Amino acid sequence: MPSTGSLRGDLLASWCGREGWSSTLPMSVMGGLMTALHTDEELGAAFREIFLGPRQALARRVFEDALERGEITVGVDLDLVMSLLPAVCVHQEFVLNRTLDDAFVERVIDTVVLPACRAEPARTVRPVK
Repeated sequence: MPSTGSLRGDLLASWCGREGWSSTLPMSVMGGLMTALHTDEELGAAFREIFLGPRQALARRVFEDALERGEITVGVDLDLVMSLLPAVCVHQEFVLNRTLDDAFVERVIDTVVLPACRAEPARTVRPVK
């Protein structure tokens, strides 16, 4: 993935268009995989290693680069903000049964992901259970 020099640009480049993550694995295929991923441990492990692993590594690099450029507030939970875009996209497709398109992805980036990256972290953080 080419580095565009901005978090917004990198997210748009990686998620939108023909080669974007939102079209790499059609959501119809993901729908069929969701149940199997939770019931078949071997399939789940392979999916996380082969499909998700490289994408998560790339996303981490994108967000860490943005942090270094000052686009993300120090102390923001990178794991949490990295999960926002995929979580909202999966909700759009599977829960709401609405089409995932580039305009929707761009809207999520601009109204959810980027504001979350600029938020001041809470002063007290409860441990994850």
